[in-house]
Amino acid sequence: MARHLIPSNATIKAVKPGDPRSRLTDGAGLYLRLFVKGGSHGWRYDYSLNGRRNTLSLGTYVGLALARKKAEEARKLATTIATVWRRASSVRRSPTKS
Repeated sequence: MARHLIPSNATIKAVKPGDPRSRLTDGAGLYLRLFVKGGSHGWRYDYSLNGRRNTLSLGTYVGLALARKKAEEARKLATTIATVWRRASSVRRSPTKS
């Protein structure tokens, strides 16, 4: 999956009100929602858990590097949760010995 599709902070700062785009995608689930709540931009991270899509808000736009760092932390957390969930599901489904 491609990552780092937004070249720099200058690309984000060049977006002006009235731009037809609603988001800028950075890849691997990370994107920037444009002009959320009247003017600020909001970072979002999409991931799937048990076949269902989930969205995690990473806060308002501060910088590209910080958002990428938060997204990486969210990826690790989502992977850990998915692993624990699968293990718990397999334990619950295993037949009990009497």
